[in-house]
Amino acid sequence: MRLWSISPEYLDTKGLLALWREGLLARNVLLGKTVGYKFHPQLERFKNYINPIEALDAFLTYVYLEAEKRGYNFNKSKINFSKKRKIVQSTNISEVKNSFTVIFICRRQMEGLACET
Repeated sequence: MRLWSISPEYLDTKGLLALWREGLLARNVLLGKTVGYKFHPQLERFKNYINPIEALDAFLTYVYLEAEKRGYNFNKSKINFSKKRKIVQSTNISEVKNSFTVIFICRRQMEGLACET
């Protein structure tokens, strides 16, 4: 499972596709829709959020937005998509610092693009 903590804009096509695919797999694991990968280390940072699914949807929202910018056709109905993603509180502050979703949200707020709070 590859859920990189770098911005999706730095990934090549194969990397971006893998990130989307693996993120959807992680989402299914957290929803209990698959039996494998339940204890995968890459899931720990999302499990530390108060709402792990919402955190993963925020992560995948930015993967989707990068794909859309490149002209790719990802199916956003597979996630709870929102361009105005609110910041999800984590139970572990070091996990928040390591998550690119919060970096993107803060960057968007600095650019004057309002996000829900």
